[in-house]
Amino acid sequence: MTYTSSSDEDYSPPRRKKIKYSSNEKRTLKRLNNFQKNLEPSMQKILELKISEKHRSDLFDVYNKYLHYRDNEELPSMLEARDEFNLQYENFSNPKYIHLLEKCEKTYDTKTLNLDMEILSFLDKSCASFETKEAIFKQYRNIRNYANDSSEKQYFNKWINWVKDLPIHEDIRLSKDRISIDFIVAEKYIQVCSEILNSRLYGLKKEKIQILSILHERYLNKNYSARTIGWIGPPGVGKTSLAMTFAECEKREFYKLSLSSHDSESIDGSANVFTGAEPGGIIKGLCKNKSLDGVFFIDEFEKYVNTNNKLAPKVLEILDPQYNKEFRDQYISHFTVDLSKTCFMVSCNSYPSDSAIENRIDWVHVEEYTREEKEKIICDYILPKFAKYYSLPRIKINKSALQELLSLNGKGIRDYENIISKICRMKYLNMSYKIPNIDSKVPWEITKEEIVLV
Repeated sequence: MTYTSSSDEDYSPPRRKKIKYSSNEKRTLKRLNNFQKNLEPSMQKILELKISEKHRSDLFDVYNKYLHYRDNEELPSMLEARDEFNLQYENFSNPKYIHLLEKCEKTYDTKTLNLDMEILSFLDKSCASFETKEAIFKQYRNIRNYANDSSEKQYFNKWINWVKDLPIHEDIRLSKDRISIDFIVAEKYIQVCSEILNSRLYGLKKEKIQILSILHERYLNKNYSARTIGWIGPPGVGKTSLAMTFAECEKREFYKLSLSSHDSESIDGSANVFTGAEPGGIIKGLCKNKSLDGVFFIDEFEKYVNTNNKLAPKVLEILDPQYNKEFRDQYISHFTVDLSKTCFMVSCNSYPSDSAIENRIDWVHVEEYTREEKEKIICDYILPKFAKYYSLPRIKINKSALQELLSLNGKGIRDYENIISKICRMKYLNMSYKIPNIDSKVPWEITKEEIVLV
Protein backbone atom coordinates (compact mmCIF):
# COMPACT_ATOMS: atom_id res chain seq x y z
CA MET A 1 0.00 0.00 0.00
CA THR A 2 1.37 3.39 -0.92
CA TYR A 3 0.60 6.81 0.46
CA THR A 4 0.68 9.96 -1.54
CA SER A 5 0.95 13.45 -0.21
CA SER A 6 0.95 16.84 -1.79
CA SER A 7 4.23 18.73 -2.04
CA ASP A 8 5.13 21.57 0.27
CA GLU A 9 4.70 24.02 -2.56
CA ASP A 10 1.05 23.01 -3.06
CA TYR A 11 0.25 23.40 0.67
CA SER A 12 -1.33 26.68 1.84
CA PRO A 13 -2.59 27.37 5.40
CA PRO A 14 -6.32 27.97 5.80
CA ARG A 15 -7.35 31.56 5.65
CA ARG A 16 -8.57 33.11 8.85
CA LYS A 17 -12.06 34.44 8.54
CA LYS A 18 -12.36 38.11 9.21
CA ILE A 19 -14.88 38.90 11.90
CA LYS A 20 -17.37 41.52 10.87
CA TYR A 21 -18.63 43.77 13.65
CA SER A 22 -21.71 45.90 13.53
CA SER A 23 -21.47 49.65 14.12
CA ASN A 24 -22.77 49.29 17.70
CA GLU A 25 -20.23 46.56 18.44
CA LYS A 26 -17.42 48.70 17.05
CA ARG A 27 -18.41 51.60 19.26
CA THR A 28 -18.56 49.28 22.27
CA LEU A 29 -15.08 47.89 21.56
CA LYS A 30 -13.74 51.39 21.16
CA ARG A 31 -15.19 52.44 24.49
CA LEU A 32 -13.70 49.38 26.18
CA ASN A 33 -10.26 50.14 24.73
CA ASN A 34 -10.48 53.75 25.85
CA PHE A 35 -11.64 52.68 29.29
CA GLN A 36 -8.70 50.28 29.58
CA LYS A 37 -6.28 53.00 28.53
CA ASN A 38 -7.71 55.39 31.11
CA LEU A 39 -7.14 52.84 33.86
CA GLU A 40 -3.46 52.37 33.05
CA PRO A 41 -1.11 54.67 35.05
CA SER A 42 1.09 56.96 32.99
CA MET A 43 3.64 59.70 33.51
CA GLN A 44 1.43 62.11 31.57
CA LYS A 45 -1.29 61.82 34.21
CA ILE A 46 1.20 62.70 36.94
CA LEU A 47 2.55 65.75 35.11
CA GLU A 48 -0.81 67.24 34.17
CA LEU A 49 -1.98 67.51 37.79
CA LYS A 50 -1.67 70.91 39.45
CA ILE A 51 -0.38 69.78 42.83
CA SER A 52 2.67 70.37 44.98
CA GLU A 53 5.95 68.57 44.29
CA LYS A 54 5.65 66.55 47.49
CA HIS A 55 2.28 65.14 46.49
CA ARG A 56 3.51 64.60 42.93
CA SER A 57 6.45 62.56 44.26
CA ASP A 58 4.05 60.47 46.36
CA LEU A 59 2.06 59.68 43.25
CA PHE A 60 5.25 58.98 41.33
CA ASP A 61 6.28 56.41 43.97
CA VAL A 62 3.05 54.53 43.40
CA TYR A 63 3.65 54.67 39.64
CA ASN A 64 7.16 53.18 40.04
CA LYS A 65 5.72 50.42 42.20
CA TYR A 66 3.21 49.64 39.45
CA LEU A 67 5.98 49.46 36.80
CA HIS A 68 8.04 47.16 39.00
CA TYR A 69 5.19 44.67 39.44
CA ARG A 70 4.31 44.87 35.74
CA ASP A 71 7.87 44.11 34.61
CA ASN A 72 8.11 41.14 37.01
CA GLU A 73 4.67 39.89 35.87
CA GLU A 74 3.24 39.94 39.39
CA LEU A 75 -0.36 40.41 38.33
CA PRO A 76 -2.20 40.67 41.72
CA SER A 77 0.29 43.19 43.10
CA MET A 78 0.25 45.10 39.81
CA LEU A 79 -3.55 45.43 39.94
CA GLU A 80 -3.42 46.63 43.55
CA ALA A 81 -0.82 49.27 42.63
CA ARG A 82 -2.94 50.33 39.64
CA ASP A 83 -6.04 50.76 41.80
CA GLU A 84 -4.04 52.72 44.37
CA PHE A 85 -2.70 54.99 41.65
CA ASN A 86 -6.15 55.61 40.17
CA LEU A 87 -7.61 56.36 43.61
CA GLN A 88 -4.94 58.94 44.41
CA TYR A 89 -5.20 60.40 40.91
CA GLU A 90 -8.95 60.81 41.31
CA ASN A 91 -8.52 62.44 44.73
CA PHE A 92 -5.87 64.85 43.46
CA SER A 93 -8.17 65.79 40.56
CA ASN A 94 -10.90 66.81 43.02
CA PRO A 95 -10.75 70.50 44.06
CA LYS A 96 -12.33 69.70 47.44
CA TYR A 97 -9.55 67.24 48.18
CA ILE A 98 -6.90 69.83 47.21
CA HIS A 99 -8.63 72.35 49.46
CA LEU A 100 -8.38 69.95 52.38
CA LEU A 101 -4.71 69.37 51.57
CA GLU A 102 -4.02 73.07 51.85
CA LYS A 103 -5.61 73.13 55.31
CA CYS A 104 -3.16 70.53 56.60
CA GLU A 105 -0.48 72.48 58.44
CA LYS A 106 1.94 69.97 59.90
CA THR A 107 1.47 66.45 58.60
CA TYR A 108 0.16 64.85 55.47
CA ASP A 109 -2.17 62.03 56.59
CA THR A 110 -3.67 60.22 53.60
CA LYS A 111 -6.11 58.19 55.75
CA THR A 112 -7.44 61.31 57.39
CA LEU A 113 -7.92 63.03 54.04
CA ASN A 114 -9.71 60.01 52.61
CA LEU A 115 -12.01 60.03 55.65
CA ASP A 116 -12.59 63.76 55.09
CA MET A 117 -13.67 63.10 51.52
CA GLU A 118 -15.89 60.23 52.66
CA ILE A 119 -17.70 62.41 55.20
CA LEU A 120 -18.06 65.31 52.77
CA SER A 121 -19.36 63.05 50.01
CA PHE A 122 -21.83 61.46 52.44
CA LEU A 123 -23.16 64.84 53.60
CA ASP A 124 -23.35 66.11 50.02
CA LYS A 125 -25.56 63.19 48.94
CA SER A 126 -27.68 63.16 52.09
CA CYS A 127 -31.24 64.52 51.98
CA ALA A 128 -31.24 65.25 55.71
CA SER A 129 -31.94 68.72 57.10
CA PHE A 130 -29.21 71.35 57.30
CA GLU A 131 -29.21 71.17 61.11
CA THR A 132 -28.61 67.41 60.97
CA LYS A 133 -25.74 67.76 58.49
CA GLU A 134 -24.19 70.51 60.56
CA ALA A 135 -24.38 68.37 63.73
CA ILE A 136 -22.74 65.40 61.96
CA PHE A 137 -19.90 67.52 60.58
CA LYS A 138 -19.35 69.22 63.95
CA GLN A 139 -19.08 65.83 65.64
CA TYR A 140 -16.51 64.72 63.05
CA ARG A 141 -14.52 67.94 63.32
CA ASN A 142 -14.08 67.37 67.07
CA ILE A 143 -12.27 64.05 66.56
CA ARG A 144 -10.60 64.65 63.20
CA ASN A 145 -7.12 65.31 64.59
CA TYR A 146 -7.11 62.29 66.87
CA ALA A 147 -5.00 59.26 65.97
CA ASN A 148 -6.70 56.54 63.94
CA ASP A 149 -6.28 53.97 66.73
CA SER A 150 -7.56 56.28 69.47
CA SER A 151 -10.71 55.37 71.41
CA GLU A 152 -12.39 58.65 70.38
CA LYS A 153 -12.06 57.82 66.68
CA GLN A 154 -13.26 54.26 67.24
CA TYR A 155 -16.33 55.59 69.05
CA PHE A 156 -16.94 57.97 66.15
CA ASN A 157 -16.63 55.20 63.53
CA LYS A 158 -19.27 53.18 65.36
CA TRP A 159 -21.45 56.27 65.77
CA ILE A 160 -21.23 57.34 62.12
CA ASN A 161 -22.15 53.82 60.96
CA TRP A 162 -25.42 54.03 62.90
CA VAL A 163 -26.03 57.51 61.51
CA LYS A 164 -25.47 56.35 57.92
CA ASP A 165 -27.98 53.51 58.35
CA LEU A 166 -30.76 55.90 59.39
CA PRO A 167 -33.39 56.41 56.63
CA ILE A 168 -33.14 60.23 56.87
CA HIS A 169 -30.57 60.59 54.09
CA GLU A 170 -32.65 59.34 51.15
CA ASP A 171 -35.74 60.82 49.56
CA ILE A 172 -38.02 57.84 50.28
CA ARG A 173 -41.67 58.06 49.30
CA LEU A 174 -44.03 57.34 52.16
CA SER A 175 -46.44 54.43 52.15
CA LYS A 176 -49.43 56.65 51.30
CA ASP A 177 -47.71 57.65 48.05
CA ARG A 178 -46.98 54.02 47.24
CA ILE A 179 -50.61 53.10 47.94
CA SER A 180 -51.88 55.93 45.73
CA ILE A 181 -49.91 54.52 42.81
CA ASP A 182 -51.31 51.00 43.23
CA PHE A 183 -54.90 51.90 44.16
CA ILE A 184 -56.26 55.10 42.66
CA VAL A 185 -59.78 54.64 43.97
CA ALA A 186 -60.33 54.35 47.72
CA GLU A 187 -63.09 51.80 47.22
CA LYS A 188 -60.70 49.48 45.40
CA TYR A 189 -58.08 49.94 48.14
CA ILE A 190 -60.53 49.04 50.93
CA GLN A 191 -61.70 46.04 48.93
CA VAL A 192 -58.15 44.75 48.63
CA CYS A 193 -57.54 45.35 52.37
CA SER A 194 -60.69 43.40 53.18
CA GLU A 195 -59.45 40.47 51.07
CA ILE A 196 -56.09 40.52 52.90
CA LEU A 197 -57.79 40.53 56.31
CA ASN A 198 -60.12 37.66 55.38
CA SER A 199 -57.26 35.57 53.97
CA ARG A 200 -55.03 36.05 57.03
CA LEU A 201 -57.60 35.95 59.87
CA TYR A 202 -60.74 33.93 60.56
CA GLY A 203 -63.76 35.53 62.22
CA LEU A 204 -63.21 38.84 64.09
CA LYS A 205 -65.88 40.63 62.03
CA LYS A 206 -66.22 43.63 64.39
CA GLU A 207 -62.47 44.04 64.63
CA LYS A 208 -62.06 43.90 60.85
CA ILE A 209 -64.67 46.64 60.38
CA GLN A 210 -62.81 48.85 62.87
CA ILE A 211 -59.53 48.20 61.03
CA LEU A 212 -61.08 49.05 57.65
CA SER A 213 -62.52 52.29 59.05
CA ILE A 214 -59.08 53.33 60.34
CA LEU A 215 -57.44 52.40 57.02
CA HIS A 216 -60.09 54.35 55.08
CA GLU A 217 -59.57 57.49 57.15
CA ARG A 218 -55.79 57.26 56.98
CA TYR A 219 -55.99 56.80 53.22
CA LEU A 220 -58.34 59.70 52.40
CA ASN A 221 -57.25 62.28 54.98
CA LYS A 222 -53.78 63.55 54.02
CA ASN A 223 -53.60 65.63 57.20
CA TYR A 224 -54.48 62.66 59.41
CA SER A 225 -52.40 62.66 62.57
CA ALA A 226 -50.99 59.17 63.01
CA ARG A 227 -52.38 58.20 66.42
CA THR A 228 -51.21 55.03 68.14
CA ILE A 229 -53.40 51.96 67.65
CA GLY A 230 -53.94 49.67 70.65
CA TRP A 231 -55.16 46.08 70.49
CA ILE A 232 -56.73 45.01 73.77
CA GLY A 233 -58.09 41.57 74.61
CA PRO A 234 -57.33 38.25 76.33
CA PRO A 235 -54.21 36.23 75.42
CA GLY A 236 -54.21 34.13 72.27
CA VAL A 237 -56.93 35.96 70.30
CA GLY A 238 -54.67 37.19 67.47
CA LYS A 239 -53.63 40.72 68.51
CA THR A 240 -50.14 40.36 67.01
CA SER A 241 -51.59 38.85 63.82
CA LEU A 242 -53.96 41.81 63.51
CA ALA A 243 -51.06 44.26 63.83
CA MET A 244 -48.99 42.43 61.20
CA THR A 245 -51.95 42.27 58.81
CA PHE A 246 -52.62 46.00 59.33
CA ALA A 247 -49.00 46.74 58.37
CA GLU A 248 -49.37 44.53 55.30
CA CYS A 249 -52.49 46.42 54.19
CA GLU A 250 -50.66 49.74 54.37
CA LYS A 251 -47.47 48.28 52.86
CA ARG A 252 -45.39 49.27 55.86
CA GLU A 253 -42.35 47.50 57.29
CA PHE A 254 -43.13 45.72 60.59
CA TYR A 255 -40.77 45.87 63.59
CA LYS A 256 -41.42 44.36 67.03
CA LEU A 257 -40.04 46.68 69.70
CA SER A 258 -38.93 45.08 72.98
CA LEU A 259 -38.98 47.31 76.07
CA SER A 260 -37.30 46.94 79.44
CA SER A 261 -39.21 47.35 82.68
CA HIS A 262 -36.10 48.65 84.49
CA ASP A 263 -35.06 51.75 82.53
CA SER A 264 -35.75 53.74 79.36
CA GLU A 265 -32.53 52.77 77.52
CA SER A 266 -34.51 50.25 75.46
CA ILE A 267 -36.29 53.26 73.91
CA ASP A 268 -33.72 56.05 73.68
CA GLY A 269 -30.42 54.18 74.13
CA SER A 270 -27.45 55.04 76.34
CA ALA A 271 -24.99 57.92 76.19
CA ASN A 272 -22.05 57.50 73.84
CA VAL A 273 -19.53 58.17 76.62
CA PHE A 274 -19.99 54.67 78.09
CA THR A 275 -18.21 51.56 76.82
CA GLY A 276 -20.52 49.33 74.81
CA ALA A 277 -23.12 52.08 74.38
CA GLU A 278 -25.75 51.53 71.69
CA PRO A 279 -28.79 53.36 70.38
CA GLY A 280 -32.25 52.46 71.62
CA GLY A 281 -34.92 50.32 70.01
CA ILE A 282 -36.39 53.22 68.00
CA ILE A 283 -33.15 53.94 66.14
CA LYS A 284 -32.46 50.23 65.64
CA GLY A 285 -35.96 49.74 64.22
CA LEU A 286 -35.58 52.65 61.81
CA CYS A 287 -32.24 51.29 60.59
CA LYS A 288 -33.74 47.83 60.08
CA ASN A 289 -36.91 49.04 58.33
CA LYS A 290 -34.98 51.51 56.12
CA SER A 291 -38.07 53.69 56.29
CA LEU A 292 -39.48 56.45 58.50
CA ASP A 293 -43.07 55.29 58.04
CA GLY A 294 -42.78 51.72 59.30
CA VAL A 295 -44.82 50.03 62.04
CA PHE A 296 -43.43 49.66 65.58
CA PHE A 297 -45.29 47.05 67.61
CA ILE A 298 -44.99 46.72 71.42
CA ASP A 299 -46.42 43.51 72.87
CA GLU A 300 -47.82 43.33 76.44
CA PHE A 301 -47.49 47.07 76.66
CA GLU A 302 -49.29 47.58 79.99
CA LYS A 303 -46.79 45.39 81.88
CA TYR A 304 -43.90 47.71 81.02
CA VAL A 305 -45.77 50.93 81.77
CA ASN A 306 -47.42 49.79 85.02
CA THR A 307 -44.17 48.49 86.57
CA ASN A 308 -41.95 51.49 85.84
CA ASN A 309 -43.08 55.08 86.35
CA LYS A 310 -39.88 56.41 84.73
CA LEU A 311 -40.82 54.74 81.45
CA ALA A 312 -44.11 56.65 81.04
CA PRO A 313 -42.57 60.03 79.97
CA LYS A 314 -40.45 58.35 77.28
CA VAL A 315 -43.45 56.38 76.06
CA LEU A 316 -45.49 59.58 75.80
CA GLU A 317 -42.65 61.17 73.85
CA ILE A 318 -42.81 58.56 71.10
CA LEU A 319 -46.59 57.93 71.07
CA ASP A 320 -47.84 61.54 71.01
CA PRO A 321 -47.70 63.09 67.49
CA GLN A 322 -47.12 66.51 69.05
CA TYR A 323 -43.87 65.37 70.68
CA ASN A 324 -42.39 62.66 68.45
CA LYS A 325 -41.54 65.13 65.67
CA GLU A 326 -38.29 65.81 67.53
CA PHE A 327 -37.31 62.49 69.07
CA ARG A 328 -33.80 62.51 70.52
CA ASP A 329 -31.86 59.33 71.21
CA GLN A 330 -29.17 59.49 73.92
CA TYR A 331 -26.63 57.68 71.74
CA ILE A 332 -27.29 59.81 68.64
CA SER A 333 -27.88 62.90 70.73
CA HIS A 334 -26.55 65.57 68.37
CA PHE A 335 -29.70 65.81 66.24
CA THR A 336 -33.36 64.79 66.39
CA VAL A 337 -35.39 62.35 64.27
CA ASP A 338 -38.93 62.96 63.04
CA LEU A 339 -41.25 60.08 64.04
CA SER A 340 -44.50 61.77 63.02
CA LYS A 341 -44.91 59.44 60.02
CA THR A 342 -44.13 56.30 62.03
CA CYS A 343 -47.09 54.13 63.06
CA PHE A 344 -46.97 52.79 66.63
CA MET A 345 -49.09 49.85 67.77
CA VAL A 346 -49.42 48.23 71.19
CA SER A 347 -51.15 45.13 72.49
CA CYS A 348 -52.53 44.82 76.02
CA ASN A 349 -54.50 42.36 78.09
CA SER A 350 -55.91 45.27 80.12
CA TYR A 351 -55.80 49.07 80.01
CA PRO A 352 -52.59 50.76 81.25
CA SER A 353 -52.86 52.48 84.61
CA ASP A 354 -51.56 55.81 83.26
CA SER A 355 -54.57 57.75 81.95
CA ALA A 356 -52.39 60.09 79.88
CA ILE A 357 -51.09 57.13 77.85
CA GLU A 358 -54.54 55.53 77.60
CA ASN A 359 -56.11 58.69 76.15
CA ARG A 360 -53.50 58.93 73.37
CA ILE A 361 -54.27 55.49 71.93
CA ASP A 362 -57.09 54.42 69.59
CA TRP A 363 -58.23 51.16 71.18
CA VAL A 364 -59.53 48.22 69.15
CA HIS A 365 -61.20 45.60 71.36
CA VAL A 366 -60.42 42.04 70.26
CA GLU A 367 -63.02 39.69 71.68
CA GLU A 368 -62.39 36.04 72.46
CA TYR A 369 -63.36 33.51 69.80
CA THR A 370 -66.65 31.65 70.19
CA ARG A 371 -66.67 27.87 70.61
CA GLU A 372 -67.72 27.36 66.98
CA GLU A 373 -64.95 29.67 65.72
CA LYS A 374 -62.33 27.86 67.81
CA GLU A 375 -63.48 24.52 66.39
CA LYS A 376 -63.27 25.90 62.87
CA ILE A 377 -59.77 27.32 63.42
CA ILE A 378 -58.46 24.06 64.92
CA CYS A 379 -59.80 21.87 62.10
CA ASP A 380 -59.22 24.16 59.10
CA TYR A 381 -56.06 26.07 60.07
CA ILE A 382 -54.01 24.50 62.88
CA LEU A 383 -54.22 20.82 61.87
CA PRO A 384 -53.44 21.45 58.15
CA LYS A 385 -50.50 23.61 59.26
CA PHE A 386 -48.92 20.73 61.22
CA ALA A 387 -49.79 18.21 58.51
CA LYS A 388 -47.79 20.30 56.04
CA TYR A 389 -44.91 20.65 58.50
CA TYR A 390 -44.62 16.86 59.04
CA SER A 391 -45.25 16.07 55.33
CA LEU A 392 -48.49 14.21 56.03
CA PRO A 393 -51.63 14.14 53.87
CA ARG A 394 -53.78 15.15 56.87
CA ILE A 395 -54.10 15.02 60.65
CA LYS A 396 -57.46 14.09 62.18
CA ILE A 397 -58.97 14.72 65.60
CA ASN A 398 -61.96 12.80 66.91
CA LYS A 399 -64.99 14.50 68.47
CA SER A 400 -64.23 13.52 72.05
CA ALA A 401 -60.68 14.88 71.74
CA LEU A 402 -61.95 18.10 70.20
CA GLN A 403 -64.48 18.57 73.00
CA GLU A 404 -61.80 17.88 75.61
CA LEU A 405 -59.51 20.45 73.99
CA LEU A 406 -62.23 23.11 73.83
CA SER A 407 -63.28 22.44 77.44
CA LEU A 408 -59.95 23.71 78.77
CA ASN A 409 -60.83 27.00 80.47
CA GLY A 410 -58.90 30.19 79.77
CA LYS A 411 -57.15 28.78 76.70
CA GLY A 412 -56.62 30.85 73.55
CA ILE A 413 -55.72 29.80 70.03
CA ARG A 414 -52.02 29.91 70.86
CA ASP A 415 -52.56 27.46 73.74
CA TYR A 416 -54.47 25.04 71.50
CA GLU A 417 -51.67 25.23 68.96
CA ASN A 418 -49.06 24.47 71.64
CA ILE A 419 -50.99 21.41 72.87
CA ILE A 420 -51.39 20.03 69.34
CA SER A 421 -47.71 20.73 68.67
CA LYS A 422 -46.65 18.64 71.70
CA ILE A 423 -48.86 15.74 70.61
CA CYS A 424 -47.47 15.84 67.05
CA ARG A 425 -43.89 15.80 68.38
CA MET A 426 -44.68 12.76 70.53
CA LYS A 427 -46.27 10.96 67.56
CA TYR A 428 -43.25 11.76 65.44
CA LEU A 429 -40.94 10.40 68.17
CA ASN A 430 -43.10 7.28 68.53
CA MET A 431 -42.09 6.19 65.03
CA SER A 432 -38.61 5.29 66.33
CA TYR A 433 -39.11 5.15 70.13
CA LYS A 434 -42.30 3.60 71.47
CA ILE A 435 -44.32 5.76 73.88
CA PRO A 436 -47.31 4.28 75.75
CA ASN A 437 -50.80 5.59 74.89
CA ILE A 438 -49.46 7.30 71.72
CA ASP A 439 -50.51 6.05 68.28
CA SER A 440 -48.46 7.16 65.27
CA LYS A 441 -50.22 5.31 62.48
CA VAL A 442 -50.64 7.37 59.32
CA PRO A 443 -52.87 9.35 59.04
CA TRP A 444 -52.38 10.64 62.55
CA GLU A 445 -55.48 10.95 64.73
CA ILE A 446 -55.45 12.94 67.96
CA THR A 447 -57.40 11.23 70.75
CA LYS A 448 -58.80 12.33 74.10
CA GLU A 449 -56.25 10.21 76.00
CA GLU A 450 -53.37 12.01 74.24
CA ILE A 451 -54.74 15.44 75.19
CA VAL A 452 -55.12 14.36 78.83
CA LEU A 453 -51.58 12.93 78.74
CA VAL A 454 -50.12 16.24 77.55
